[in-house]
Amino acid sequence: MNGPPAGRVRAGGVSGGMMAAIEDTSQTASPAAGGSRASQLTGGWAWLYRGMAVALGLFAVWSAGPGNPEENFHLGFYTLVTWILTLLLFPGQKGAPWRPPSRADLLLAAGLTALIAYSIWRADAVSEKGAAAADWIGWAAAAGVAAVSLRRPQAINFALKGLAILCLGYFIYHYLELQDWMGAWTSTDFWMAFLAIGLSLESARRG
Repeated sequence: MNGPPAGRVRAGGVSGGMMAAIEDTSQTASPAAGGSRASQLTGGWAWLYRGMAVALGLFAVWSAGPGNPEENFHLGFYTLVTWILTLLLFPGQKGAPWRPPSRADLLLAAGLTALIAYSIWRADAVSEKGAAAADWIGWAAAAGVAAVSLRRPQAINFALKGLAILCLGYFIYHYLELQDWMGAWTSTDFWMAFLAIGLSLESARRG
């Protein structure tokens, strides 16, 4: 399956690095559809994988034919689905069998994603005014949830999916501003770029 056109996004500083990481992953980290791996998925997760794979194919056909999506949506949607499919299909440890997440895994993943999202959202205020009590509590809670989640691979796995949605949603929504902020990136931009690079490397490592 072909990726999106290799159009280069002009942006400077950290914002440019974020977009370059997204574009590079969208062109090189396509999810594998090997029967042996995909056949390990069970229940609703197998249907989710198939549905997203079909949606990605239909989106590629539509955008290459009658559709004319904006570049930020094209790159963002393609990369998001690619990352999620890769993280869903391939485990963090090579050769490990796929296991469905438990409710505890999903709750930990949701909590960790929400705490990291809150910390990034507060990054600009912290850089300007310093950390408030709520920030310290959020950081401590995120560290605690992360420590527990590290013992549960699927909790981390699904937290990465949530962070992918957060990161690429930010890219799609703030695409024009990111181009206008060349060389004047904010603390939130920095941490979103850091997140994008980390997710890009992890998806490539697994794939």
